Amino acid sequence: MKLVTYSILLFFLLVLPDGLKAQDFPEIQSYTLNNKKVSFPIQLSDKPILVGVIFSQKAQDDLYSWLNPVYNQVLDENGMGAMIYDCHVRLLITFTGAQKAAAKRAKEELKKATDEEFYPYILLHEGEYETFESSLKISDKKEAYFYVISPEGEILASSKGHYTQKKFDDLSEYLEY
Repeated sequence: MKLVTYSILLFFLLVLPDGLKAQDFPEIQSYTLNNKKVSFPIQLSDKPILVGVIFSQKAQDDLYSWLNPVYNQVLDENGMGAMIYDCHVRLLITFTGAQKAAAKRAKEELKKATDEEFYPYILLHEGEYETFESSLKISDKKEAYFYVISPEGEILASSKGHYTQKKFDDLSEYLEY
């Protein structure tokens, strides 16, 4: 009986940790609005990253609901967040499938609608949806997805949809000093 118990325990100690391994954010090539190439997320591997990811124009409402709260709580250097959070913040706009043809026009429209100081925070990527679908557990292109990524590229936390303070609190615990 003891041998069976030890065998089961040994099985869980040796096999289960691999099954519980956290997902890594896929390594991609992207560009900022000011045309700087960024290997994401590895190029920002000195501290955690809060990234919003959208796959369609229909996800914009979700994204917009996060912009002011994230700016006020994390990016505003004059606010309390500057003393609490030490992280990178990025928006990743992905163009997949037929959307790739619209990428150039969308980039120009984004540049017109965005203050230049925010160009480095917006990343554009043209690629395959499958790259994200399985690794990021994307279930609906019409929603915005938000991730906290460790300096090693591991996804620490995620959320999706419209902003709520609870969703932000759940993510932000991984961004504090």
